[in-house]
Amino acid sequence: GLALYDLTRSPDEARDVLTEYPAEVQRLQKLADRMRAELGDDLTGVAGGGRRGAGRVADESTN
Repeated sequence: GLALYDLTRSPDEARDVLTEYPAEVQRLQKLADRMRAELGDDLTGVAGGGRRGAGRVADESTN
């Protein structure tokens, strides 16, 4: 599941502060959703609208 850490107060990630910052969690989730929609995400199966297929450069030595 989700976790949020304050690395200044807990650099070893021992204290999850997810429930202490609901507005920040919501902001980060919205940002992640926008990035998934743009770039895709294999984990969630989102294809991503900003992706393109691999391109190829013609081999100029054969011209």
